[in-house]
Amino acid sequence: MPTVGSQRATVLLVAVILASTSCDNSDNPPAGLPSPSSPSPATTSAPPSGELIPLPAGVEVDADWTPSGDDAADTAVLTTINVVRSMRAVMATGNASHVAYRDYVTGAGEKAIFDDFVLPFIDAGLGVAGTDRLFDFKVSDADADSATVTFCNDQSDIHAINRTSGATVQPTPPLPAGYRLTQTVSLTEGKWKVSASAAEEDVATCVLDR
Repeated sequence: MPTVGSQRATVLLVAVILASTSCDNSDNPPAGLPSPSSPSPATTSAPPSGELIPLPAGVEVDADWTPSGDDAADTAVLTTINVVRSMRAVMATGNASHVAYRDYVTGAGEKAIFDDFVLPFIDAGLGVAGTDRLFDFKVSDADADSATVTFCNDQSDIHAINRTSGATVQPTPPLPAGYRLTQTVSLTEGKWKVSASAAEEDVATCVLDR
């Protein structure tokens, strides 16, 4: 059972990548590329508290975060990490049923993260590969049913691919390397979910040195 301890990571919140949907007309996906028709894994509902959503081959999300011991704050951070992981799993497979991502988002958060960005991404025939790095987590206004989580997303090692050929898609203009994300996490219908999300692009301090 994967759990969060000290891991490193990043998120791609990805409207800008949709501007580049160059295609390669190959009929067969390369070996190892997840198929949109691949059956969904066993994660059809939210994993137990403390567990991370599994990811398909070719994409990783590393989170540099150590739980604080404050239940509300830790649950809020874990929720934001699982939102990133569920987003990446859907983008990597091209299958919106790959994980139950709506267990982690609601309202404006669901619209901003999935309906406006992720689903158009896969509808455009794009996939994603590489490693997201998430770090510098800060929690504020945490109480029994809500919290605000701010964190950095270094996506310099994430790239879009054409789902048919596996070829790398070069966005124009280039993808911002670092985001700072601010997400409101709320207890909704008995589950903690991201209910609002905002991103600041091209944040130099949100890109880690190699």
